[in-house]
Amino acid sequence: MIGNPYKGRSFKGIVRYLHHGRINDPKPHRVVWSEGRNIATTNDKAVPAIMAATAALSSGVQKPVYHVPISWPPEERLSKDVQLQVADRLLADLGLSEHQTLIVAHDDGDCPHIHIVVNTVHPDTGRVWNAWRDVFRIMESLERQEQELGLRIVERPDLEAHRSGKKSPDREKGPTRDERKRAERENDTPLVKWSEAEMRERRNQITAHFKAAVSWSDLEGRLQRHGLKLTEAGQGFRITDGTHFMQMSKVGKHAREDKLAERFGESWEEYQFLREDPAQSRQLEPPPWDDDSDDAYVEQLLAAADAREQGEADKQRNERMKAAVLACNDCDWYRQKEKEAFELGAKRIRLKRALRSNEYIGGRIVNDYNEAMDDLTRYCEQIYRDPKAAMVSIRKQMDEGKAIEEINLSSVGKLRGWKFFGWASKARNEAHQAIARGGVQRSHERLRRLRNQQQSGDYERLKLTAQMGDLDARYGELMAFLGPDSKRKAVRKELYQNRYRTLAAVSEKEILQASLADDQKERLIAIKSAMPSYRRDRDAGRLISDDIWRSALPEDMKRRIARHLEDRLERERQAEREGIAIDSGDVERAQQAERDAIARSMGDWGRGRGGDGRGR
Repeated sequence: MIGNPYKGRSFKGIVRYLHHGRINDPKPHRVVWSEGRNIATTNDKAVPAIMAATAALSSGVQKPVYHVPISWPPEERLSKDVQLQVADRLLADLGLSEHQTLIVAHDDGDCPHIHIVVNTVHPDTGRVWNAWRDVFRIMESLERQEQELGLRIVERPDLEAHRSGKKSPDREKGPTRDERKRAERENDTPLVKWSEAEMRERRNQITAHFKAAVSWSDLEGRLQRHGLKLTEAGQGFRITDGTHFMQMSKVGKHAREDKLAERFGESWEEYQFLREDPAQSRQLEPPPWDDDSDDAYVEQLLAAADAREQGEADKQRNERMKAAVLACNDCDWYRQKEKEAFELGAKRIRLKRALRSNEYIGGRIVNDYNEAMDDLTRYCEQIYRDPKAAMVSIRKQMDEGKAIEEINLSSVGKLRGWKFFGWASKARNEAHQAIARGGVQRSHERLRRLRNQQQSGDYERLKLTAQMGDLDARYGELMAFLGPDSKRKAVRKELYQNRYRTLAAVSEKEILQASLADDQKERLIAIKSAMPSYRRDRDAGRLISDDIWRSALPEDMKRRIARHLEDRLERERQAEREGIAIDSGDVERAQQAERDAIARSMGDWGRGRGGDGRGR
């Protein structure tokens, strides 16, 4: 048996994969069976919601998903009971027998295998399971079970090395992936991290040097005696021998950069810059003087200054454009989250209503069932001396497969009254008449229908409850992020104000000339054209028709931007007309001003489009 553990964050993703396969390669029929431990269902929609709610009991857990696939050789075909026995024994050996677990068996691979998905958060205590050396514990458990069940013993060299003590679990086999990326980025050699024992040995050698050193150069000299050196790595320091390394912080609190710089009187950067280095000295020397005239030299200085100013202006413009794009993205993203929360809330209300309707209908079915049972009891009391025994006999024959019409109701129990040589009492005649009226048959048929309705209602209620659990989890996470209505209003206000400030810092011409995607340009211009503006800002950097139609944007995008600008002109004309009419009360003057503005704008748009001056 082979088992390799994996850790993850999403219960929904792993359960969906186990039941339906990968998104681009679905295999919905590969599940042979599924079982649960300490969880009431194996439904692929309810299980993730329940496990996620349990994992929320621990605020510090990052990866609550623990996934262990176990496979057997093709020649070993174990029964379901044996596979469950292996899974339960493994959970007990790992100390996970009280945790929520889903076990799924697959038959779509070369070897028979099962998947064990465990919630590492305990459902009662909320404690997180300790996975210390879980790989070796899994190998030991599977090895014991192979011996007990008489299965093929799998070779496990890592386990043997671990038992013999020849392999230290703290020692890395080689450079980590992050270390290889760092070395490739800095054109350096990747280093291997020392094991805990090796770091402890180095720490004992150099701790006294860190306490006794009086300068950075003194510290480097002391480390060189042991074949070590100090190097920068990211935001920290490393102690390395050229092939292995350890963080300088592992030496102790006295080896922190800020404490060393305070004691030495200079920072590491100052030491690196000021120490005697020929390469640094050459960089500090003034440039050689040439024979150019003073005027040429001044022109060179002015050109260099202009280039620096232009570069700084371009840099600031790019930063303003980037800030505007990010502000618009943040605003749209938050509004999308609010829209998603609104849709989930509406769906949640619909599901609650459906559950209440289901509960109401279920209550009605129970009442009708009780009424039908009372009717059946009353009919049997009219027919039989022992109504309960007769009802049990009828139910027994129906369970054997007979229909109610095939059962001889006169023989299922002793009838009321007596009969003697053709003479019958009044009670016996009434019993026969009750049988002939068919009340018992009708009551049984009604009970059958009500039982079917009750089963359908129970199934529908379970389905709605599972959907409600999943929806509550998603809605709760979203609302926990968004917060109450007052917080949402404050955040929305801050985002809109930030978008207004960043867009006000860039002009429409700058947006059109920026190195942005066409859809981003259109989006920024559309938002900015809808923003209120003061009259003194209207002509500064605003787009005109010629700018749009001479640009390299697609034709349909040009038309859409033109419509945005036309709408803005219409709003400004309306504001001007209303302002004139309010200030002077002269409506005719306001209308004349509007006609003049329309004539001017239509002329501009006509020349821009190359047409006859008509509007759209």
